Amino acid sequence: MTALARHVLAAGSRVIGLPLFPGSWERALREWKWSGDARRALAVPRRPRTFNEKVRFKMASDRRPIIATLSDKVETRSYVERLIGHDVLTEVYLVTDDPSELRRERFPREVAIKAAHGSGGCVLISDAAPPDAALPEPPVGWSRFLVRPEATDWGRLRRLCAEWLSRRYATWEWGYRDLIPRILAEELLHGEQGVPWDYKLFTFHGRVRLVEVDVDRYGEIRRTLYTPDWELVPVRFKYPRGPEVERPERLDEMIEIAERLAGMLDFVRVDFFALGSRVVVGELTSYPGAGASLVDPPEFDAELGSWWSQPRRYR
Repeated sequence: MTALARHVLAAGSRVIGLPLFPGSWERALREWKWSGDARRALAVPRRPRTFNEKVRFKMASDRRPIIATLSDKVETRSYVERLIGHDVLTEVYLVTDDPSELRRERFPREVAIKAAHGSGGCVLISDAAPPDAALPEPPVGWSRFLVRPEATDWGRLRRLCAEWLSRRYATWEWGYRDLIPRILAEELLHGEQGVPWDYKLFTFHGRVRLVEVDVDRYGEIRRTLYTPDWELVPVRFKYPRGPEVERPERLDEMIEIAERLAGMLDFVRVDFFALGSRVVVGELTSYPGAGASLVDPPEFDAELGSWWSQPRRYR
């Protein structure tokens, strides 16, 4: 791209969203910027082979409305409730685009507050937080924070949420590009050791093929992979490998739910929390790691990609 073109795009980006800039022009500029330059920057091959390459190809090519639906934490809830039911969801206290509505007296002592239109952008107000944890002043980007109720500065929290509401998340991840900025306040979930572990089920063509377990998401995150039969997969996937863990009692239920939610999608990762007798759907993800996750050994990236038969062109 020439220097002049880069200057025009940068100038156009600064005025996107202003009333004087017609919506059709805005969409055309965004799509033009995406279709050529972003694809080259993301190194999307014509014939993707590995899992990371296929995630990037999906980011660059898949424009089905369901991808945007599953990128929005609020709309995902509606999707899950329609297909599975309300019992696998957290309780919602508030959905808002106005940070001034976030007041201590509106919520229980412990609560999760998240940006619904991005990945990250989350504050867990929990008694399990370290005693010295505190919220920083913005800007913070799409960071995650764990803080105790008595240490929560609600004015600072509102400023963090105002920052998230003012941002668009990763425009190269198409599913997030045009989401309505909103803040979601919901029930805080508890695990045996504080923040519950994540169970992330990689679902290809309606079938779960891999289970990822994330431990200590708000500290030194570690990650372990298993087959659906709970055989250890000795691979590092983005984060250091974690400890071996026991098979969750309700894994079969999680697999059944994941496969029902996946439907006819070529790929989606369905995230769960397993809390004793309760299974909770966290989110559905189309772009794990934005297609840039370290995989060691790298041969597993190719094996994971071999489970995913992508179309030459999404329709």
